[in-house]
Amino acid sequence: MPTKTDGDRPRRSAQAAALALLAAREHSRAQLARKLAGREYPEDEITAALDALAADGCLSDARAASATVRAGMRRGHGPQRIRAVLREAGLADAPGLAGEEPVDWVVQAHALALRRFGESPPADYAEWAKRARFLRARGYDSETIRKALDPP
Repeated sequence: MPTKTDGDRPRRSAQAAALALLAAREHSRAQLARKLAGREYPEDEITAALDALAADGCLSDARAASATVRAGMRRGHGPQRIRAVLREAGLADAPGLAGEEPVDWVVQAHALALRRFGESPPADYAEWAKRARFLRARGYDSETIRKALDPP
């Protein structure tokens, strides 16, 4: 049953609030717990709500991890950046990062560099370094960057 708040409007239950967040996008259990705690729901209500959502199949850390990896790849993020986002969400490595669905990160980095800088190769070292910094900021490691930017 909703409780009253200061504005005399009924407050949604923690489960309803969590379900509304999940309707927008996948969340990990840790993310939902953090968001609900920020909305000042009691800890026992949060735990019960998340347990119920997990039992119903609405809440899945594996699904959240997979969605995070796919979203990161669509945005052109590299494995280091995606791992950082996963850690922040309280998730372990996901498929594609742990080797279950291998991803060729060199191809991903090369395609991103082509989209950003076009087909022409770097004119000099300064231009190569600019491209390398761009890829580094997106979460690619040095070896992947070198392979992606150097001609075959």
